[in-house]
Amino acid sequence: MNRARLIAGRDGFTLIEVVVAMVILAIVLAMLASFSMGTATQLFRLSQGDVRQALTLREVNRLAALPYDSLPAAAGCRSVTIANLAHTSCVTVTNGTRNRTVRIIVTPQRAGTYADTIVFQRAAPFYNPFNTQ
Repeated sequence: MNRARLIAGRDGFTLIEVVVAMVILAIVLAMLASFSMGTATQLFRLSQGDVRQALTLREVNRLAALPYDSLPAAAGCRSVTIANLAHTSCVTVTNGTRNRTVRIIVTPQRAGTYADTIVFQRAAPFYNPFNTQ
């Protein structure tokens, strides 16, 4: 009888309580995992946007640094992969009377994305006092 009182007096968790606690923990962890996955996906999209801006700015700087007479030779399309972003960059140059209009279209090759377009004008040099020719 003494032994029966000792066994009955022990405190602890029953099997049902442990299973319920595990189910609640699994539900909470699943919710945290889905939240983390959504955050990671959004961060990936934002980083791709930064890479796209950098690529577009690189093209603008490349064409802005070219001499005015070399702009028509820079026209055309090229495919490049930088920072896990495959893209096609197309440059068109339209001649005006004293200026050239440059259109840059950067199109990512990943489905579901849109193209970035930039248009700027370069003016022909009028007078250069350092040119002795």
